[in-house]
This record gives sequence, C-alpha cells and structure tokens, in this order.
Amino acid sequence: MDHINKLTQIEDPREQWRREQERMLKEYLIVAQEALNAKKEIYQIKQQRFELAQEEYQQLHRMCEDDTRSYTGCESPPPGLTCVT
Repeated sequence: MDHINKLTQIEDPREQWRREQERMLKEYLIVAQEALNAKKEIYQIKQQRFELAQEEYQQLHRMCEDDTRSYTGCESPPPGLTCVT
C-alpha cells in the first residue's frame, strides 16, 4: 500500500526489489567473468613470454659455456667474449 498517494500496489515491492537485485547481480557476474577471462589471457601471454626468455637464457648460457671451453688453453678469451660461469 502506498500511503502517500493512497494507492494499492498490485505487486509486492519486496518481490520487485528482489528481482532488481538479481538482475544487478547477474550483470555484475557477467562483467566480472569477462574481466577474469581477460586477466587469464594476459597471464597466459606473460607465462609464454617468461618460458621463451628462460629458453633463450639457457641457450645463451650453453653457447657461452661452449665458447669458454674452446678457449681454456688461452690466457684470455678473445675480445667481446664475456661469459660469467
């Protein structure tokens, strides 16, 4: 009952409020799911980049070790060859 306007409501305002809350919650969940999917995609890309960087580091490290071994008989490696072992 709307006492201000002296009208009777056909629909229970609590039901109307509950439906509105459900609608808002569904909208929020859709937006949150989209944001989560975007973050997962970014994480996967970063993970792939990290793995590539690790592989490249390992490859460079192996090459450096190989170059260092080939100059063990010399007093010092040739200019430009700086390897940390």
